[in-house]
Amino acid sequence: MEPAANFNPTKERFVDALKLTQDRIRANINVNAQGCWEWQLYIRRNGYGQMKHEGKTVDAHRVSYRCFHGEIPDGLFVCHRCDNKRCCNPDHLFLGTHSENMIDHRKKGGRLGPKRKMTPEMVAKANELRSAGVIYKDIAQRLGVSTMSIWMHLNAPANDNNPSESASYIPRSKRVP
Repeated sequence: MEPAANFNPTKERFVDALKLTQDRIRANINVNAQGCWEWQLYIRRNGYGQMKHEGKTVDAHRVSYRCFHGEIPDGLFVCHRCDNKRCCNPDHLFLGTHSENMIDHRKKGGRLGPKRKMTPEMVAKANELRSAGVIYKDIAQRLGVSTMSIWMHLNAPANDNNPSESASYIPRSKRVP
């Protein structure tokens, strides 16, 4: 019995591996109210989901983009329309250069520094949870930010740009016992 003329075992293995990876992504996400596919396994300190893929540790959103849209050309970044670093929803991902990504970041109110990730509503929620006795790590997980971001918002000065408001704050490394 001869194999079908259009059968390509390499292509078949690729399609099977692609489907397995897509299924693996879907099995490790939770869909939030905004439609974000939030990665549930390992989350790096910078907020991005990570996974093992083809023997390497890589960002989950990049694997998702490759699986659902195709290869990522050299020099391009996988950016989030939703600005949720844990999101792997291929409909929320797009390609852009570094400068396009930074322009998009600024347009959406982004800024540099450890406080950049939290909206005033998130800070209020963090304060509410902390007052109720919830630990920083659990607050960070609930709000999808790093533990350091929570700590900075709840313990650092209210206004980074006004040193007079910062006078009462002394970093731990500068405190005298």
